[in-house]
Amino acid sequence: MLKRNEELTNLVQMVCPGNGALVDEPLSLKFEGLAPSQLARVQMTAVDKSRRTWRSSAVYDVDETGFLDIAKKHSIDGSYRGVDDQGLIWSMRAEMGGTDGPFALSVDEGMDLIVSCVQGGELEIKYSIQRQIVSKNVSVSDFDKDGLVGRFYEPSSPAPNCIPFVYLGGSDGALKAEFPALLASHGIPALALAYFGQGDLPKFCAELPAEYFTKAIDELTKRTGHTQVNVGGLSKGGEAAFLIASLDTRVHGLISWSGSPAAWEGIGPQGAGRSSWTVGGEPLPFLSFDRSAIEIESPLRLAPGYAAVIKGARKAMFDLKARPLNVLMIAGDDDAMWPSAQLHRLAERYLAPGSTVKNLVYPGAGHAIGVPGLPTTTIEVVHPALNLMITTGGTPEANAKARAESWAEVVRFSSGP
Repeated sequence: MLKRNEELTNLVQMVCPGNGALVDEPLSLKFEGLAPSQLARVQMTAVDKSRRTWRSSAVYDVDETGFLDIAKKHSIDGSYRGVDDQGLIWSMRAEMGGTDGPFALSVDEGMDLIVSCVQGGELEIKYSIQRQIVSKNVSVSDFDKDGLVGRFYEPSSPAPNCIPFVYLGGSDGALKAEFPALLASHGIPALALAYFGQGDLPKFCAELPAEYFTKAIDELTKRTGHTQVNVGGLSKGGEAAFLIASLDTRVHGLISWSGSPAAWEGIGPQGAGRSSWTVGGEPLPFLSFDRSAIEIESPLRLAPGYAAVIKGARKAMFDLKARPLNVLMIAGDDDAMWPSAQLHRLAERYLAPGSTVKNLVYPGAGHAIGVPGLPTTTIEVVHPALNLMITTGGTPEANAKARAESWAEVVRFSSGP
């Protein structure tokens, strides 16, 4: 519920239909009773699960009736400019201190936002708003049979034509629950699956057995009663999704967020010169990162080291020609991690005839096209395996737009025909 600061006794009111809603739903923040035809500054604050404080602010012209609708008014100053319903959210930046990295969201608890409005130097109103990533009609269970490390999000009322989804995170291999939790909130049973670097799984991404993913699909189809699944992943997880789709005929479709249809060498010093994947105990052919192609500067832009060897990708391509697939690919044209837009174009050439393909490339967006409705201002991060500062590319505004627009496509894709 909205909580008003009881010490404020003026007549200003805030209306927020997006309070308590999912993070991908409109915020629809409005103020009534402000001083007419004057400027108002709206400020937003959130504390993530790493205890970092994030802040944003924007200045708007209040109309002649004292009404302010954030979704329709231009921000003329502050942390973002222009008209954007969620501009105050994606433009939040972390205060100095604490650990670096993106906004650390608690999937279970959601996101608490403190919103205040200042006009003429006086605090007019202050409220708290909550945004959720998993709805109350979703049950959560661990997925830990036969060495699997995962978490299953199951809606009480699945969408009529949905297909269960297997999601794989990026280059740390750990369980990433944001996408599966939000998918399940839209009626799609979804499994967040770790594949290295967590629990009793291999510690490093090097010669990981593809049979691990087969076991996960075995267990997921048993639990849900479905005979098909969709698979998807971000970055290295997108590479894994292409691998799985090439091997398992139960895969109906795949989503690649900034992924690759070719196998690459493993991650970090332990993976250098070794394939990321094995099938039947045999390492798959792979492409090697060209370290000589990158400029040694901080933050590092890794993409040139991958782009330099793409011409030789044929030898490392997963076999995607065996049967038609439904494929959704999502990338930014300023991906600084690796050339995902180029890799996705390559995938189109190797898919079987009859495949249904939608290849989305977002101008100005970078690598981290994640869950919508969260701050997108973290562009530079410490790589989990290299322990070096890198840039993921893009701008906060372009990344936020890519997240919101692509997420609508993801929900449509996953909801079935």
